Amino acid sequence: MSEGRWPLPTSWKWKKAGEIAQIVGGGTPTANDASNFDDSGIPWITPADLTGYREAYIGSGRRGLSKQGLAASGARVMPAGTVLFSSRAPIGYCAIADNPISTNQGFKSLVLRKELVPEFVRYYLLASKEYAEGLASGTTFRELSGSRFAELLVPVPPLAEQRRIVARLDALLGRLRRAREELARVSGLVERQRQATVNSAFFPSSESHQIRFSKLSHVITSIRTGPFGSSLHKSDYIEGGIPVINPMHINNGRIMPTSTMAISEKKARELSEFKLKTGEIIIARRGAMGRCAVVQEQHQGWLCGTGSMVITPRSEINPAYLQFFLSSPTVVQVLEEAAVGSTMINLNQPILLNLDIRLATPDEQKDIVRRIEAAFARIERAGAEAMRAAALVERLEQATLARAFRGAL
Repeated sequence: MSEGRWPLPTSWKWKKAGEIAQIVGGGTPTANDASNFDDSGIPWITPADLTGYREAYIGSGRRGLSKQGLAASGARVMPAGTVLFSSRAPIGYCAIADNPISTNQGFKSLVLRKELVPEFVRYYLLASKEYAEGLASGTTFRELSGSRFAELLVPVPPLAEQRRIVARLDALLGRLRRAREELARVSGLVERQRQATVNSAFFPSSESHQIRFSKLSHVITSIRTGPFGSSLHKSDYIEGGIPVINPMHINNGRIMPTSTMAISEKKARELSEFKLKTGEIIIARRGAMGRCAVVQEQHQGWLCGTGSMVITPRSEINPAYLQFFLSSPTVVQVLEEAAVGSTMINLNQPILLNLDIRLATPDEQKDIVRRIEAAFARIERAGAEAMRAAALVERLEQATLARAFRGAL
């Protein structure tokens, strides 16, 4: 055909998917009959099997069909080399059958004619997700029908050119994949570096003078636990009210409320003794130990939740210093070992009050906080750079695919 999505080299042609392949759907047998399934039987793929799947080939899914299940489903066994393309929920997953295989109705598969290289078609379909979605129909969820998929345009170069493009894409995209994998490790490295920074600030391997400690009870003026669960019911929560802060809202020294976990001003007045004040430290007492944050001015008046505790440092104690200390890995380990409970560990007031706190002069506290915050800023900049680089890798991958199917690789 002469018309296509863009101009092609003279030796290439635009063809419809229905011209280059037999389009095959899939099916699912009755799930209530266990004899329809046999995990060692006929390989059977659903879109869920391709969720997060980046390999080019697939040989089996989580389940297999028995001969009875295959006959009852309407699915067909397709040969190795068939290109499997998910046509709904979602549209755009794509892999090549590594052996004879069947699918559920979430696929439109291409049993290719001899003029097509499966790997070439797979790369093209991966680059054409939005195009395929544009051919789909439906409101609740979009689905690409077999007839619409048969109309999808595919650029077809000579066979040798297809193989050359596949080899080039394998090499280029392989390097991009390795870069993506390395960049994905950065978030874990950032968190480990944050923890190491805090720990070394309070527990250095060597120090010129002896470190002094005192119980937490000696460096705070008050401690209070959030309200009993009976004081807050599901019906008390409203959208967009005064935030209630539970452990899930405390991350990396920051308080991050959710709009759905909030209460009315009237209810907040009833629980006024649990309102947060600037300079206090809110601490998670359930689940993961070490989650704590300094209450800032913008948090004043928010409510301590049932899963949290609040302490008020003495005037000579820098709140940020105490927060960093309580979140250091060494202290977290101590709290985890002391916490009680089996299903979910809990931190009670006596455990916390008996915790040993490193003593430092106000100037030393200020200097430690300054050094930690400066290190955190550098670490977070590195993490942000890695995220930007990862986004560039994704764009470069799409640009590489786009050039490949314009004959400009």
